[in-house]
Amino acid sequence: MTPPTDRLPQAEINRRALDTEHVLENLGARTVNGSALALGAQLTRMVLQFVSTFILARLLAPADFGLLAMAGTVTAFVGAFTDLGLQTATVQRKDIDQNLVSGFLLVGIGVAAGMALLLFAFAPFSVLVFDDDRLPLLLMIVAASLPVGALGAQHSALLTRQMRWLTLHSIGLFSQLLGLIAAVALAAWTDIGYWALVVQIWVNAGVSSMLAWLMCPWRPSRITDWGSVRASLGFGLNLTGFAFANYFHRQLDNVLVGWKGGATELGYYSRAYSLLLLPLNLVNGPLSSALLPALSRVQHDPVRWREAYLTGLSAVTIVSAGISAVLFGGSKIIIPVIFGPGWDDAQLIFSALAPCMLATTPMNTTAWIYMSLGRTDLLLRWALIASPTYAAAFVIGLPAGGFGVAVGYTIAATLLMLPCFWMATRRTTISMRDVVAVLAPPTVLAILLGPALEQVCARVGMGPGLVAIFVAGVLYAAASVMMIVWLPQYGGLKTMSSKTLSRVQHKLVALRGGSQH
Repeated sequence: MTPPTDRLPQAEINRRALDTEHVLENLGARTVNGSALALGAQLTRMVLQFVSTFILARLLAPADFGLLAMAGTVTAFVGAFTDLGLQTATVQRKDIDQNLVSGFLLVGIGVAAGMALLLFAFAPFSVLVFDDDRLPLLLMIVAASLPVGALGAQHSALLTRQMRWLTLHSIGLFSQLLGLIAAVALAAWTDIGYWALVVQIWVNAGVSSMLAWLMCPWRPSRITDWGSVRASLGFGLNLTGFAFANYFHRQLDNVLVGWKGGATELGYYSRAYSLLLLPLNLVNGPLSSALLPALSRVQHDPVRWREAYLTGLSAVTIVSAGISAVLFGGSKIIIPVIFGPGWDDAQLIFSALAPCMLATTPMNTTAWIYMSLGRTDLLLRWALIASPTYAAAFVIGLPAGGFGVAVGYTIAATLLMLPCFWMATRRTTISMRDVVAVLAPPTVLAILLGPALEQVCARVGMGPGLVAIFVAGVLYAAASVMMIVWLPQYGGLKTMSSKTLSRVQHKLVALRGGSQH
């Protein structure tokens, strides 16, 4: 009889926490269950974020959000280096051991502490960029939370690797809820202003790390072989390089808008962008959390890997295209309802950013390809191509303020979409014909629905406009069901036709440089 876990030696507890053999027995069911749980958790997060935005936008000024966004542009820069991709490396690797994960944890904490000290040194000079005397102290307080978040990184990675979805999402939701409660309470009952948002960051990071340690029984030990840790850093360093290059289109827009328009203009832009990220994360977040571990476990089975990826891409494309159409068409109704009066400039920016989802959300899935196959070197190479393109688009649109930057973002993403998939699917069992067949129907449907809804909302009031948005969503959902039922690229991924299977087999032969027997 196996003794209770709390009576086992720590070495045995650690071994069980690192083992994933049992995951392969029910991989398909675990992936489906994980996707469903993640979707439910993400919907709950989105509701919490909407509630947070609805309340805090009425308690705080746009400049308060703009000031935090200024600090965020700097912390996001060093945040690209904080984890070194070690959390993803733990999830992706086929085999891990106690020494390796302990080394990853210690390196992660050390790097996060070093980045925090670097921000302390830089903080006084931030005034030269944003011309706001409040920023240095704010930046140092936010930076100090980086090591706190790093404490729970490897524990969260082990929970992900073992596909303990309920535990993972419970930790995320509880920490977000406590952060929201703290921020709203301080904003409502005190006059500390933007500091309420800083407290929210600290509560979220601290509670998340604490719960990860409580729910994952693995504990680090003395590192006996630093050579194995160093040898495994290549995967993470490529991810870090990708994050560093990616920073320039994830944060450069904030830097430029804040530099040109100040805290208020950046407040409009950052709130519009954050609102757009909610449904985007609703689509990508749940599937990424479930599919990346699954794809990593079947990386040596090209046929199953292809089916899993195309199934995930289909789900992401169908849902994100519909959300993009509804957000674009209903922006004149959605922004006043969520933000209240005084946010008209955010509506223009939001309507310019919404079509961007048609490209960016499916493009984000290419990271599943690179990471599951361990080809983060190619992911870095793509970032070095894409980031300058986005940066150029931001600079070109900057004379028109936040709205111009948003238009530039959408145009750049549209131009990069097909090259992004071409580079990611080369030397895999996925063809560009597969990709286009999945992307085209929902994208065309969204392009038709969005402008039609916009015209309807422009002609009716708030109440009828909300009804029109709901009806548009229902119509798109019905059309999506028809696509799934009738179009083979959605309904036939798991039962490939003989023609498709033959094409995949021939591609496998070409990739392996062998002959088919």
